[in-house]
Amino acid sequence: MDNFKPRKGKEYLELVVITVLVDILLFAIAFFAGTYELLTVIRIVILIFNCYQLYYVILYFTLAFRSDGEKLYISGNFGVKKVVISFKDIEQYFITSGTIKGFRLSGYGSNKFALGRTVLDKIGTTYMFVTSNKKIIYLKTVYGNFALSPDNTNKFEDIMIKNKILMAEWDHNENKYSGINKEKKFIILLSIASVIIIILTVNPCLWYLKDMIPVKAPLTFDGNFIPVKYGTAKEFLSKQISYGVLNMGVLFCMYYAAYFCGKYDKKTAYKFMYIVIILASAFLLMQFRILYNFR
Repeated sequence: MDNFKPRKGKEYLELVVITVLVDILLFAIAFFAGTYELLTVIRIVILIFNCYQLYYVILYFTLAFRSDGEKLYISGNFGVKKVVISFKDIEQYFITSGTIKGFRLSGYGSNKFALGRTVLDKIGTTYMFVTSNKKIIYLKTVYGNFALSPDNTNKFEDIMIKNKILMAEWDHNENKYSGINKEKKFIILLSIASVIIIILTVNPCLWYLKDMIPVKAPLTFDGNFIPVKYGTAKEFLSKQISYGVLNMGVLFCMYYAAYFCGKYDKKTAYKFMYIVIILASAFLLMQFRILYNFR
């Protein structure tokens, strides 16, 4: 078994610094947040953002490459991330260095390193496991493109030669048609998001028609869920409906973002629907809590 350590520099500092700066900004916003709703959304953003960043920070430090002569193993995050590529499935490869040109679909990176999915100029959508741009090996396989940066490039290339894999660059024209909106999984996620938003919008209307909203209803809350402003039942209804409209707008934006990303990578496109579902669910739970406690 041949083990290859990823070539590393100080690129991780960029990831850490951005994480710290964004956290400072988010916690500052949370500190001055005047409403319960805004504070709840910010808390969710903080949790998701830090989990996302932590995943890639750990991946950077735990990334490893191995080969048994027949297969290439890419692992990270203590085995949570694992990719196995048979050398028989590798069609060709080439080695380059310098700036990574392209745009990121998911993951994290810059022009010096990249972890996740990136659409690269002429190469296409690529699964990036690159911790340094000094030496990057690009692999074209039957499952897609991969990029990695082992410290011992020559030894890795010997394995490629031994397996009679052609060394050559390739041009790739991305399919500009996205059929993501016809995928069964996408339709299910879109339906779930739509149902949650419909409930969020219609639910307060039903409460209003049934006279279940008090004449003096709370409109805003502080961070401890204590009402700080009251209004009429109509004002309460209008504010709750506005949350539904807000989430409809988010759904509209995320739908087209998913459609765009679906041209390059369907798995990434699904994440936009998850964002809508999480956000809409948070607003729905807040609404139920308000209606339950102040009916």
